[in-house]
Amino acid sequence: MLTTLISRLRDSVEKRFPERHIYIRTHGEVRGLILTPTRQLAFATAAGAIGLWTSVSVVAMLMAMSTDPNGVHAQHARAYERLIADSRGRLAHEGVPVMANADAFEALTNVVEKRQETLVKLYASVTCHSDPVQGAAISPKTSAAMTPTARLRAVQANQDKLVGTLDSAAKPCADRVRQAIRVAGLNPDTYAPPIPAAAPTAPRAQSFTERVQRAFADMTTLQVLADAASSLPFNRPTNTTEESSGFGPRIDPITGEHSNHPGVDFPAPRMTAVFSTAPGVVSFTGVRPGYGNTVEIDHGRGVTTRFAHLAALMVKAGEKVGLHQQIGGIGSTGHSTGPHLHYEVLVDGRPRNPEHFLKAGDYVRQTG
Repeated sequence: MLTTLISRLRDSVEKRFPERHIYIRTHGEVRGLILTPTRQLAFATAAGAIGLWTSVSVVAMLMAMSTDPNGVHAQHARAYERLIADSRGRLAHEGVPVMANADAFEALTNVVEKRQETLVKLYASVTCHSDPVQGAAISPKTSAAMTPTARLRAVQANQDKLVGTLDSAAKPCADRVRQAIRVAGLNPDTYAPPIPAAAPTAPRAQSFTERVQRAFADMTTLQVLADAASSLPFNRPTNTTEESSGFGPRIDPITGEHSNHPGVDFPAPRMTAVFSTAPGVVSFTGVRPGYGNTVEIDHGRGVTTRFAHLAALMVKAGEKVGLHQQIGGIGSTGHSTGPHLHYEVLVDGRPRNPEHFLKAGDYVRQTG
C-alpha cells in the first residue's frame, strides 16, 4: 500500500512538474540544463517556504505595531507628546510671569485712576485756593509717545504734587475761616475742634495714604468751618454803608438818658431794601414793643438776627430765606426818630456787636 501511495505521488509530481530542458547559449557555446521533476518540486517548496515566512513576518510586525507599547509608532507618538508637553511647559514658564505682570499693572492702573478721581474732587472742593498755578496740578502731562509705564509714573508724580497742593491749600483756607469766626467774636473750636497734631515725620517716610489722610482731615475741617461760616450773618443788611448809632452804651435820642444799644442803626430813605445776612428760617414777623415792625431769622447754632423799625414785611414766620434775600423795607415804626434799620445779632439770646460780624465778612471776602 505504501508502495502504491508513493507511486501515485511520483506520478502526480511528474504530471505537475514534467521534465524540462533549458538551453543557454553563451559566447557561441550552447549548454543544456535539465530540470527534473524532483528539482522543480524542491524549487517550488523553497519558494513556498520563503513566501510563507515573509507573510508571517509581516503579520507579526503589524500586530506588534498595534499592540506592543514599545513599538516604533508608539515611540514616535510618545516623542511627539513629550515635544508638546515641553512646548507647553516652556510657554507656561514664560507666559505666567507676563500675565502676572499684566494683572499687577492693570490693578495698579485702576488704583492710580481712582486716586486721580478722588484727588481732583478734593481739589475742586477747596473753594478758597486763589493761586491759578495750582490748577496745573490737576492734569498730568503725558503724551501718546510715552510708554504705559512712563505715563503711569507721570500720573503718580502728578498725584504727589496734587496731594501736596491740597495739603498746602486746605489748611490755610481753614485757618482763614477760623480767623473770620474769631473776628466775629465766636470760638471756632465750637464748630470744628482742632485735630491733634501728628508726630512729625520726614517727608520721604510718609506714605501716599498718610499724606492723603492728612489732606482729607484738613479738607474735612475746612468744609465744617466753611459750612459754619456760610450760616453766620457775615453780610450787610442793606446796601447803605452809613451808620448813625453803634453797639453799646449811648444817650437815648428820645429820652436823653443813658442806655445800652443792642444793635447797629443804618439810616436810609423809607422803603430802602433790607436783606437777610445769612440763610435761615424766619422765626418771627410782627410788632415788638419799642422795635415796631420786626423780622427775626434763626440761622441755627443759636444765632439769630433781628431787623426792626421796618415799614414793610416781605416774609412770613416759618419761611426759609436765602442769603441776601429781601425781607422788608426801611421805616420808622416803634421807638424811632426817623427812617432807619435797627439791626441786631443775638447768640444764644444775648446781643453781640454786629460790627464784628460785618468785619468778619469783609475779612473772608478780602482773603478769598
